[in-house]
Formats: sequence, structure tokens, C-alpha cells
Amino acid sequence: MTEQLFQKLLIANRGEIACRIIRTARRLNIPSVAVYSDADRDAMHVRMADQAVYIGASRAAESYLNLERIMQAARQMNADAIHPGYGFLSENSQLSEACMQEGIEFIGPSAQAIRLMASKANAAKIAERADVPILPGHREAEMDDKTTLERVREIGFPVLIKAALGGGGRGMVIVESEEQFWSGLHTARAQAQEFFNDNLVIVEKYLNPARHIEVQIAADKHGNVTHLFDRDCTAQRRFQKIVEEAPAPGISERTRQQMYDAAMSLARMLNYHSVGTVEFLYANDTFYFMEMNTRLQVEHPVTEQVTHTDLVELQLQIAAGESISELELPTAPIGHSIQARIYAENPAKDFLPSPGRIEYLKFPAQSDKLQIHSGVQSDDLVDLHYDPLIAKLIVWDIERDESIKRLYEALDRLKVVGVQTNTEFVSNLIQSSAFQAHSIDVTFVESHLSELVSEDSTLPDELLALAMLFVERQLVNNYSSGCTQNHDYYSPWRLMNGWRVNSQKEFACSFEFEDRVYNVIGQFGRNHVVVRHKGRTLVCQDIRLESDFAGANIDGINWLATVVQINDKICLFRHCKQYEITLSDRLSTARAGSGDSDSLIAPLPGRVARVMVKKGEIVSAGQCLIVIEAMKMEHQITSPIDGIVSAIEYRENQLVEEGASCALVEPIKPTSVK
Repeated sequence: MTEQLFQKLLIANRGEIACRIIRTARRLNIPSVAVYSDADRDAMHVRMADQAVYIGASRAAESYLNLERIMQAARQMNADAIHPGYGFLSENSQLSEACMQEGIEFIGPSAQAIRLMASKANAAKIAERADVPILPGHREAEMDDKTTLERVREIGFPVLIKAALGGGGRGMVIVESEEQFWSGLHTARAQAQEFFNDNLVIVEKYLNPARHIEVQIAADKHGNVTHLFDRDCTAQRRFQKIVEEAPAPGISERTRQQMYDAAMSLARMLNYHSVGTVEFLYANDTFYFMEMNTRLQVEHPVTEQVTHTDLVELQLQIAAGESISELELPTAPIGHSIQARIYAENPAKDFLPSPGRIEYLKFPAQSDKLQIHSGVQSDDLVDLHYDPLIAKLIVWDIERDESIKRLYEALDRLKVVGVQTNTEFVSNLIQSSAFQAHSIDVTFVESHLSELVSEDSTLPDELLALAMLFVERQLVNNYSSGCTQNHDYYSPWRLMNGWRVNSQKEFACSFEFEDRVYNVIGQFGRNHVVVRHKGRTLVCQDIRLESDFAGANIDGINWLATVVQINDKICLFRHCKQYEITLSDRLSTARAGSGDSDSLIAPLPGRVARVMVKKGEIVSAGQCLIVIEAMKMEHQITSPIDGIVSAIEYRENQLVEEGASCALVEPIKPTSVK
């Protein structure tokens, strides 16, 4: 290919995927245009692109989801192609139609294909006509609530109620029994309205246990259809994927080929062009159609790794009218690839997002066996308006076992300070015996969460010792910088701490960790340091201290940690676990708790999606009062007691800060009897 595919490509997206597309465009000599909101003025994708256009306020509805502003930016920059990435407008048929009307190439399928697959009800009917197996269910989206219950009884519990126009794991509720039906239906309808502006739902038989397997397809404008093998996306939380791999392990070749044939049959039925993904539920060597994603997938890099094919380039080639029959596509997957999504979130608190500023970010070095896809760097903000994805770590090796080891090593070398991440959780997941034996199902994370989330917050004395040694070295370096050229660390002429003849040097400091104070004293000998903490004595030898590393042989065992110091904050990283401690001059005990009721306090900044009660209403303990939306997730503020609502502090669509009081509930006073 020698001709330039397009003259100018506008990327109607942000973050990691925008950066990913820009890299391919740059390699193909296609000038790129980024779009950005208020929150993204200094974002990485804006800096990477050849040009950038402002499109509105931080809230996605006013910028990245604003079709007219996207098209206006394309006209302004004379772009002849628009790539939607994934999320936002990527599966919006109106964007595809608008591009066609403007004479701009939409990097994706036709508006009709997007529209047909956007409705889960329509998608299942078309799949059935294409001889693709579908789950038992009722998909008449106009069903009223009573009819929906009748259909559920016919299917039999458990069932999955999900938004008819949904996607991305949102708007889906599992209902195990008739007692749960009404609350589940209400939740599914409310989420469907909130996320997709339409409260229509469908019901399907809930298959459990099952795995989530998907097939990558590619089709051109000349009627050629092929597949690029499969992926396993079973490791999920909240119906959203965390770890993906290609090819899917443990599937018979007969069933695998049947899935390929089914996916290609559906693409032909749609007269599809572009790349796309057909998703299946898999159990007992049988598969059932779930949905088709008419866009690039977040997990597409694992397919790229095992096929040596750039899927963004393939999209551009298809959009430009090239035939896939003339391309050299692989006939079999090569090796094994695994991708882990690193989010700013707290797995111990039901994966609550952790917005904030990234104070420090260091990725492991990339290679032909490790890729890092990210849209952020140090000092960037993880904004509450968008998905909290920090990076995707993609590894490749010949065998699956080696890929798992390689991913663990990459996770261990990843360092993030300023926001909480799921790094340790992902590490525990890929090291679990079930994952390594590829015997997990889509409910594995929820059912084994206590095993995957470490609740041990104990700070080992050995790490306290390393922290003390690191701090002491930094102080010595600061004090003695420029004063001497003596490189003997233990030389009394180098030490600026009150050294006296015939006395050993001592150094004391206090640290805070999770509201507790740790007082540590080190006594420095010629070839060792004795560290004392709470009556325990640790002998440290073979001490190695660098600007971001601390190591020592402590009581005969080697202890190593990466150390990041930001002002008085010291973060130690060891075996994918992070310990954040603070230098303190306090010798007191921990701070007392606030005593506020967590259930009435906003757990993170966000937008009030729904107010479920009114002032003066009588409520029960556990009843939902307010729903807050942040980072594509919903969080309920519930009543801690049986009582009466005495105040509602926020209205729908208002922004709420973390820690803000959202409502007041008072006990019902007994009526006096005269």
C-alpha cells in the first residue's frame, strides 16, 4: 500500500483509545485531529494529535456525545474521515448517517448495521435467522411489567433482565426468584433510562456457570468476510471485563469453528463491513449469541498480538475500499496474549472509582512482548466524568503459562501514586488456581471477591525499616550535597546528624499508616543498621539504597521495595502491593473517626442521577434514597435506619462532592398518648 488512505482523520474520542488510533494514523502518514472537552485541555491525546479542536464542557453529553459539535469540528478541520473509537458515539447510527451526508468516511459499518445490532431484541432475531444459537428468552421490547413477569415465569428463574438498547455491561440485573422480580425490573428500567435514554428491557434465561467468548470478524465492502479467531473475556466485575486473552483456552476445535462460522454468518446477514465482534456465552461446549459490537473493542490488542495485525489499520483499509482478500491475514493464532485493564478504583469497596490527580506514574519498559496502552501520565487528572481507565497492559508469549508470568511481572513494575488502583486485585486474579486452570466463569470475581481482595492492611516491620533507611539516606544526601566528595556512606565526615566520637549514630523518625503512628529508631554500625520498632529488633545488612529503591538483608531474608517519595508521602511497592505512609512528627495515637454515617455521605464526587424519595417520606433501613452516577457506574446512598427523611440536600443532575451529606434521616418519634 503506497497511497495515503485518508487526507485527515478526526478521532471522535479521548484517552487511551484516541492515543492508540493516533499512533496508527501517524505510522500511515495520516494527519490526525483530536477533540477535547474542558477536562481534557491538557490531555495526552490532545498533545499527540497534529491538530485539536475544543468541543465543549466536561460532561460527555456536552462534548464527546454531542454529535453536532463533532461534525462541526470535522467540517472546521476539513477531515475526510472520522474514527469513533469505542464508547461515546462509536455505535451511534446517527454519526454514521451524518458522515455519509457530509461526504466524510465513517470508520465503521453502515448506519443500518449499527441500528439493527443496537437493539438486543432485533439482534437476537437476526442472529436466529442467521442460524446462530440464541438463549431462551422474550425480546418484545414493548412488554408492560405484568407481561414481562408472565414471560419470566415461562422461561423459569434465574433470568437476566437487561436494557433493550444497552451495552458495556450496564442496565443488566440478575433475578434469581419471583420475590426479586419487581425490584430487579425497576432497577433495570431505571438504568436503561439513565444510560440509554430508553427504559425498554428484554428478558433472557440466565446461564450460570458460563464463560464469555467472542469472535473478531472483519468484512469489506466487496462482500468478503473473515474472522481473526477468538478471545476469552470471562474475568469480569459488574458485567465489565477486567482481563482478556486470546485465543480462548480450553475450547474444542469443533466448537471453535462453529463459533467462527456463526459470527461470519451474522456478518453476511447484515451486509456488514468494517471490523466487529460477535459475543457468545459458552457452557458445556455449547455457545449462545449475546450481542454484536459494531466497533473496535477495548480488548482488541490481544487479537492484534496473536495475529500480527493492526486492527485500526484494517478498519482504515476497509473504509477506504480495499479488499481483505488481497491482505495477508493469518491462518492460525500465534502464541498467547493477555490484557489487563488497570483502573483507578478500589476493589475492596465494590470497585468504587478513585478519581483524583495522578501524582506519579511509571510503566514497565515496553518490548515486543509487552505493550502499554494509556492516555494519561504523571500529573494528569482521573476525571469523574469519564471511565477511570489508567492503562491496558498487554503481554504475549508462546505459551499461556508464560504470558501469565509475564503479566505478573509487568503488574509488579507498574507504579501509580495519587489514586487507588486495581493492580493488586488483578495480580491476585491471574495467580488464582482457577484462572491458571482456565476454570473460571463470569461470576467468579463476585463469588471469590474476599479471596481476590486483600484485606490485610498490616505494614510489615521490614518495610518500616526500609522506609527509615530510605528517609535517612535522603536527608544525608540533602544535607551533604556539595559539601564533600567522600563516597563512604558511613563516614562520620559525611554524616550531619550530631555524630560523636565512640558513639554509634542513631536516627529516629515517625510514620503514619492508615491513621496509626509508627516510631522507628535506627542505630548505625559500620556494616549494619539495627532497627527497633515496638520492642522488635531487626538487623539490616547489605543495604542498597537508590533514588527509587530500597533493599536490605533483614534478619537473613532479602527485602526489596520500590520507593516513591512525594514531599512527606512515601509509597513502597512490593509484590504488586502498595503501602502509602506519611512522614510525621507526631508521637500521638491515631486520629479518631468522624462518626458520620457512611450511608448518607457521598462516597465519591459525581452527579445525582436519581432522587428516589421526598422530604417527609417514611423509609426503611437499607432503602435507596439517592443514586449517584460517576465514571459509568451507579452508587446508592441508602438509609441507615428506619425513619423519616428530614432533608434532601441535592436535586437530580446536580454535582456532588466526595464526603458531602446527601440527605438526613431521623428516627420516627413515638406519638405520645394522653
